[in-house]
Amino acid sequence: MTGSRSVRAPSSAGKPRDPPWGRTRWGRPRRGPVSRRRRWRQSQVLRIVAAALVGLAAWLTVGAVLPKPADPGVPTVVAARDVALGSTVTADDLRVERRPEAQRPTGALADPGAAVGQVVSGPLLAGEIVTPARFRGTGQLTGLAPGLVAVSLPLTDPVLLVTLRPADTVSVLAAGSGQPLATVARVLATDLPSTGVLAAGGAGPGHLVVAVTADEARNLAMALGPQGGSAGFLVAVRG
Repeated sequence: MTGSRSVRAPSSAGKPRDPPWGRTRWGRPRRGPVSRRRRWRQSQVLRIVAAALVGLAAWLTVGAVLPKPADPGVPTVVAARDVALGSTVTADDLRVERRPEAQRPTGALADPGAAVGQVVSGPLLAGEIVTPARFRGTGQLTGLAPGLVAVSLPLTDPVLLVTLRPADTVSVLAAGSGQPLATVARVLATDLPSTGVLAAGGAGPGHLVVAVTADEARNLAMALGPQGGSAGFLVAVRG
């Protein structure tokens, strides 16, 4: 008919065709079937990942069960036997052991040579770690409270000198009256009759060198008198 237009159906030319397996509900084309080779690759990857996870779990389990390597320790000087207070340390009194760093007190020695020849200011027990704090200093008053002085006292009974050692504590009493002149005196040295420079006369009493306060030293000097008090003093050993 004149004036009429024909309506043509839309052509599908130029439009992508749907894949043969159709589209999803959201309009996206569905993926094609997975090839056998691709499935094999995916299974290999899963196997590798599973094996890695199993190996990691086994490593963590074994690491938790196995004991940790022991600490080799640090060379440490210890007492090989009991050493009495006031004794001079010899090489036979010491041995070297390896001890963990956490068990070593401050100042613990690693070389036995640093302890040989030192005078023990307190008893050392076998197996005890040796530190410089256990030794008396080079000076007679080293390590003692400030203000102490050293005095030499003649004793009425020198037999007791044999049993006394440096660092022992004694009380000094006036002979005859028993009056205490120094209640806590620290023994620094002993000198038996006719055996040392303090008893050069050969016939005098034994002497004891002690650390006392300045006031106690003054009382002791007054008790000796102008002639030096030939009677000497009595000492009582304190625990």
